[in-house]
Amino acid sequence: MKPVSLSIFEICDYATMSQDNKLSIIGIFDQVYVRGFPAQHSRMFIVGVANGEANSVHKLMFKIRNIVGENVLPNIELNVKLSPNGKTNVIAEVNNVPLSGPGTYIIECLEDNTVIQRKELVVQLQGVQPMRPETKKLPN
Repeated sequence: MKPVSLSIFEICDYATMSQDNKLSIIGIFDQVYVRGFPAQHSRMFIVGVANGEANSVHKLMFKIRNIVGENVLPNIELNVKLSPNGKTNVIAEVNNVPLSGPGTYIIECLEDNTVIQRKELVVQLQGVQPMRPETKKLPN
């Protein structure tokens, strides 16, 4: 069986699927600002679009590791079945993620202990924000 891949892999504030399997993703982010440590991120969603062999079944695992490489929560396991076109949407809700200190946390999606996608989540103290690019209005 062909291994699964992810064409989309995001962290967001909220995600849902409609009755006809349309994926909606709200508030994609890769940075979190906290007032102090230790802290918790109360709620986030890990979202993906899995691609592979039509009608195949896969066991995916999500891991969240802190700045020293330790798992911060138990692994999240999902069994997914790809559609006849070889795709499916994947959503995992994650609550109360412990944040022990500033730095880069790693969120991974694995199949058979092989990382198929990785995302970085940068955690910083509030007030230590990078400069935002200037936005300009276009003339009418």
